[in-house]
Amino acid sequence: MPNKKQKKNLILHLFILAVMLGIILIPSFYVLAQFQDNILNDLHQDISNKKGEINTIEAQISKYKSSIRKKQQQKSSLSNQLGILDDQIDKSDLEIKKIQTQINQINLEIQINEKNIVDTINQINKLRNQIAEFIRTMNRQDDKNILEVVVYYESLSDFFSEITYLENLEGDLKIGLDQVKFLKDKLDQEKTALSDRQQKLTSIKNDLVGKKVELESNQTTKNYLLKQTKKDEWRYQQLLKQEKAEFEKMNNEIAYLEKKIREKMAQTGQLGDISKSGLIWPVPSKIITAYFHDPDYPYRHIFEHPAIDIRAAQGTPIKASASGYVARAKDNGLGYSYIMLVHDKGLSTVYGHVSNIIVPEDSYVVQGQTIGYSGGMPGTHGAGRLTTGPHLHFEIRLNGIPINPLNYLSY
Repeated sequence: MPNKKQKKNLILHLFILAVMLGIILIPSFYVLAQFQDNILNDLHQDISNKKGEINTIEAQISKYKSSIRKKQQQKSSLSNQLGILDDQIDKSDLEIKKIQTQINQINLEIQINEKNIVDTINQINKLRNQIAEFIRTMNRQDDKNILEVVVYYESLSDFFSEITYLENLEGDLKIGLDQVKFLKDKLDQEKTALSDRQQKLTSIKNDLVGKKVELESNQTTKNYLLKQTKKDEWRYQQLLKQEKAEFEKMNNEIAYLEKKIREKMAQTGQLGDISKSGLIWPVPSKIITAYFHDPDYPYRHIFEHPAIDIRAAQGTPIKASASGYVARAKDNGLGYSYIMLVHDKGLSTVYGHVSNIIVPEDSYVVQGQTIGYSGGMPGTHGAGRLTTGPHLHFEIRLNGIPINPLNYLSY
């Protein structure tokens, strides 16, 4: 145990430590935090304002969705269809504005994360520097015996345990050490939050690109429809009749070909076992713009939508969802072009609005193989007369009957 003189000096030195940890370090943390509050409060207020803007935009989008749904349930006419397109254009404008506001909000949140990270690192470094300064102060003391006593113990905690009447100072030291741990935990949390927000920002920027494509598509579709009909209702009704006749012809053709191909392949076993690998998405996007038998499908009064429409930019590679036989690869010029594959287990897949077909009929393809490129932009090769913009029309049929593809595709 240290002697009386050593105790007096130890009390003096440890009192300095207590002052540094208990008076300088901890209060300075709160003074610094208070200094930063004004900046952070401004950022939080900006974020709150952005959230308010987003809520307002969402309410406007909801009104357009309701208007579109109402028009879609009415009897099809040129003026009604143009009204739907106008609403969709306005809705797309608002959705773009919403996403841009969300991007601004996330950037503000990222600023807060980055600021908190910098501030926390500075606070940790300040604590370390002040503790180091205390150690240097101890080393500068003339009384080497006191330093030897301090060094003798493995930790300050052991040292305080030996000097019972200084236990109150140990509590002050513990506060400083706990604060370091608290700051390190806070730093880890801020880094995780920053990473999450950066990933969200990347995702939402991709959404923005998609919405801009959708807006351009709706504008192009409207212009194409006006050009095709010359604003004449009779011409529009003729287009609907032609579209219905073409769909019925294609549907009959697919049913006939499937039956014929299965009879031909019954003895060969060359279709591959689809159950081993399942079905994959034919394009990278998994964003659905129209569902199977979608009640909001714009031409539902002509035929039930027998597929899902998957968002795909013009010219996106189309992959075979499963290995199979190319029963049909129909290039229909400016009309509706499609590819039909026949698979095992009574399944077949149909890929519509194909701008470029690269597999021949009466050939085999493997799962994931590129079979063509998507289309759907009005007035382009393979799009068809009444296309609603760039996308892939994707059907799955069981024994010739269209079924919901989402029952076979997984997210």
